[in-house]
Amino acid sequence: MKKKFLLIFVLITVCACSSSKDEEPQASTTNDGQIAKIAKEYGIAEDTIPYIESVISGIDTNQIYFNGRINKRLWISGFEKLSKERIFNWTEKAQLDTHLTVNMGFGEYKEFSFSNLLLRCLYKQNNNYTFILRSNNSVNDNFAFTYLYFINNNILIKKYQRFYYDNFGETFNEIIPWSKGIMITRGSTLQLESDYFFYDMQGDSLYQAKMIPDSDYEAVNNDEFIKKDIDQSEKSINFQRGNLKTGEILWNSSSTIIDASNEAIRIDNIDISKKDDIWTYTINYTMYSGTKKKVCLYVDISDGTVSRE
Repeated sequence: MKKKFLLIFVLITVCACSSSKDEEPQASTTNDGQIAKIAKEYGIAEDTIPYIESVISGIDTNQIYFNGRINKRLWISGFEKLSKERIFNWTEKAQLDTHLTVNMGFGEYKEFSFSNLLLRCLYKQNNNYTFILRSNNSVNDNFAFTYLYFINNNILIKKYQRFYYDNFGETFNEIIPWSKGIMITRGSTLQLESDYFFYDMQGDSLYQAKMIPDSDYEAVNNDEFIKKDIDQSEKSINFQRGNLKTGEILWNSSSTIIDASNEAIRIDNIDISKKDDIWTYTINYTMYSGTKKKVCLYVDISDGTVSRE
């Protein structure tokens, strides 16, 4: 199997193939003992899955996922933590490529082999699963493949690869749930910030975000957001609607949290409920005196009009 990767500043050609002489890798004693103990709690028998490489919580932290290899094929299984119910069990049809010959140019080649395959993050949306898998070189941490998988109803529908070597290239780094799809961060150690790309759950990359969404952003749809920004010193909250795809700001608005008081406040939490174009922000706060209060703000996201209870 031939694979070619265009790296930043350098063109590296990778020839990958699976060897029939390869044996299933062995987990380290420490990790094997820890992971095997957890796997046993979820009814995973060692004789059915001989090699489990990693275990992580899902983006929904009520779920747990294991990955390993069965006959040199990637295997992933997921469970609800509380009930121990299995919610996902999938084995890739194709065998994993574990040996690579890299053309470095100038007539020089390097040999690499994978020693482990680790789940970085996994997100479930209905019957759709997407996850990032990272494979490290057994002797050189500056070399890595990352894979981005999209699975629907236990069928692989898209698989992407990103290659990284000695600060060249990029990797898939993080999955951020967003509207009806996900944001994927991609970058390398040369970049101070990762780039954000929106994918739908069918695995199609629809755009690169021109703004960086954070925990203050709420999705309106695949492209647009409402952002909130608390100014505790001014006892006010600012709202903004914008478009991640185009970078356009559609409107800005603001409202006071408390009127006519010189007393400092501390925001304890903000609950958001949504009904059509009216989003309700319930702000719970504590006065400096210790008195606990709340205020409800109603934001019409179509035009930014804010009213209060």
